[in-house]
Amino acid sequence: MKEVGVKEVLIDNNIVTLQNDKIVLTVNGNKTYQIVAKDNFDNISTKEVVVDNIDKVKPIITKIEGNPNNWTKENVTLIVTAEDNLSGIKDYSFDGGVTWQESNEKTFTQNIENMVIKVRDNAGNIVENGPISIRKIDKDAPVIEKVEGNPNNWTKGNVTLKVTAKDPLSGIKDYSFDGGETWSSNNQKVFTQNTENIVIKVRDNIGNISEYGPISITKIMKLDKIEIRQGPQKVEYTEGESFNNAGMRVVAIYDNKQEEEIERYTVPNGNNLKLGQESVTIRYKEGEIIKEATQRITVNERIEPEIEEYEITEENGKRYIEKIPENTTIKQVKEKIKTTGEIEVYKGSSKVTDENQIIGTGMTIKVKQNSQEITYEAVVKGDITGDGKIKMADILKLARYKAGVDKNLKGAYLKAGDVVKDGKIGMQDILKLSRVLAGIEKIK
Repeated sequence: MKEVGVKEVLIDNNIVTLQNDKIVLTVNGNKTYQIVAKDNFDNISTKEVVVDNIDKVKPIITKIEGNPNNWTKENVTLIVTAEDNLSGIKDYSFDGGVTWQESNEKTFTQNIENMVIKVRDNAGNIVENGPISIRKIDKDAPVIEKVEGNPNNWTKGNVTLKVTAKDPLSGIKDYSFDGGETWSSNNQKVFTQNTENIVIKVRDNIGNISEYGPISITKIMKLDKIEIRQGPQKVEYTEGESFNNAGMRVVAIYDNKQEEEIERYTVPNGNNLKLGQESVTIRYKEGEIIKEATQRITVNERIEPEIEEYEITEENGKRYIEKIPENTTIKQVKEKIKTTGEIEVYKGSSKVTDENQIIGTGMTIKVKQNSQEITYEAVVKGDITGDGKIKMADILKLARYKAGVDKNLKGAYLKAGDVVKDGKIGMQDILKLSRVLAGIEKIK
């Protein structure tokens, strides 16, 4: 007789082995399984079993948002978008799995390198993304390393402040030297006068600002006025003369009460003094500041001596005695000057006492009469070298000037070379001088 019992079991038409009347089946995927059981009497029983909780698939990270490409001084929030169609997303990690959180967002207050993001599903499957870095957060103000240029000692010039700053993140954008009212990309500013309580600011490209100060510039001294502390030796002139500052002491006085003796002043109305002129202006310029003082003088009428035969000319404030023939002695020249005063002749700065010496071009003739002194320069026609004679050296010097080799011919010497009296040096002068030297022609 047959005993009651399970004869066989089929799952999806495959016979499985019974273990103590139990079926142990390992499945690899979710599906609906068809189970058929048959007993010893061939009775059949069927059942469907649904398996839907197997998950061996990692989640999928579809995007990570929030990492800025441009600089920001705000916090950065990364948002992870992931999906898992089986067991579903369980949690997220933003530190390579060290810590986990349910939120798919994480806020960062500072830059971070080589961050690994992980997403885990409810079955424990983990997906990884990275490493990624956050590098565009800049919450740090620039560092002002130094401010240079503020003098410790007095200066008459302008003061230039120079700021040295650094910003390793977004970089330096601009500078302010007035507490942020105005900004410039230039890290230097020129101050023309003393300035109190200067506040320097430096701004980076994201707007972080650092501040330095206040500092004060207090060592700029500005010209306040000039004074004549000692007048010149000569204060009485003849019309046409030029002012002589010998012996005069002029001081510059600054707004800090310091004083300094100066020499580089000008006398704009000191040349060719006019009859009746009572003063000259002493002018001094320092930077853009101009100060003036007045020196009293007396200008008397010029009494010209009578000079026979020769020609008196005046040019650029200088007076010349022209048409002096070559080989003329100083005595002969003096005889042509009718004066009750004293006549002195100088070669350079040396007085010539030998009246038999030949007078040459460029020698100075001074006529002193009635406290007046009138100065002339001698012009001996054809005498270019200044020895009072016409020689080959004069012709060569004139030729070199005409060729542009010798450019030092000027004043009395230039007049001496103009032997044809046309107001210029040309080939006619050279030819005429050659004919004079050869004895063919004379200078009239």
